[in-house]
Amino acid sequence: MSKKHLSEFIYSKQNGEFLLNCPDDKGCHVIRYHAATKRIIDAGRFDSPQTCTFCQRSHWYDDSPIFMSSWKNNSPISVYLSDDGLNTFYVTVANGSAPLRLPWGGGITVHTSLNGDHLYVTGSPTNAPPGIWDYEVTSGSLNCIVPGLESPLKYAKYVTPIYGEMTNASDMVVGGYSIWQPAALDPHKKYPVIIGQTVNAEWLPYEQMAANSGCYFAVAHRPYWKSKKVQDWAADVMELRNLLAKNPNVDTNRIYLWGHSLETSYVVQLLQEKPELWHGVILSDPGGLPDLDALKNKKAFIITGKNSENVQQLIEFQNRAVAAGISITLFLPEHDEHNPYSTRSVRERTRDFAEMLNSGL
Repeated sequence: MSKKHLSEFIYSKQNGEFLLNCPDDKGCHVIRYHAATKRIIDAGRFDSPQTCTFCQRSHWYDDSPIFMSSWKNNSPISVYLSDDGLNTFYVTVANGSAPLRLPWGGGITVHTSLNGDHLYVTGSPTNAPPGIWDYEVTSGSLNCIVPGLESPLKYAKYVTPIYGEMTNASDMVVGGYSIWQPAALDPHKKYPVIIGQTVNAEWLPYEQMAANSGCYFAVAHRPYWKSKKVQDWAADVMELRNLLAKNPNVDTNRIYLWGHSLETSYVVQLLQEKPELWHGVILSDPGGLPDLDALKNKKAFIITGKNSENVQQLIEFQNRAVAAGISITLFLPEHDEHNPYSTRSVRERTRDFAEMLNSGL
């Protein structure tokens, strides 16, 4: 019989519970312990090699929960969502069968919710606009319950991203990527590129708009927003740029760095370290701003809600840039904040992004 020991734990203040990992030589054994009532719930076994990081990577009420626990017929159901760092997620059910492989990649954030034995997931496993999918844990069935399109596109084309893996100089895989190429690609033409590590919201169709406007949109994968992969932002984007530079249809003189919120500090760092590589920057809800010297002879676009806390700082930054002879286009969606929070604000951001693309990159 295998010996168990307490390896790690985290505390959920919201639930008033400890999540305990008591692994043995076969993998993780997870226990929920409610401190106030001293109730112990066996959340089940997960045959996972990641025993030493199971709890650290578990978020019960974060944007992208990795460990979830629910109930059906007075029995606990536990799900562990892991990723390979590329474009695939794996759903592992406690005491269950082999993990379900979910290829939702493409820089799209995955949101999940467990209700009874139904795991609801946003994503696009069928090369279609992102929708909401229902994975029934007990039966293993997977069905789309809210499609991404009510009717076929009339004026645009849905562009399926090209997935791949990036390797470093030692030929080691360092991450995955997705590239949306221009919808009407002419093999005899060169096109601009927007490049970053993620898209800031899966319901904003930036990558599809760029592709339908004659532009490449490329992202290195970061499986979920708070993944530690963000620390590799600059290295991943550089690897992806080097890969894109080998494409004869890519205009290496028109590559734009793209980042959202906390990512913009990495955008600024890379812009200032290697200014000769970039034609401009696109900063969405920026948390960091570049030195004006780094923007000389470049195009800069900033998008943030008119009700954002730092909107006055951005207006002053634009004024200083104009005084220095530097062009910065600032978009301020009227009914918006740091992130879009309504269908109206999503619509306004979509319109502003289209205006930016039509201005000529």
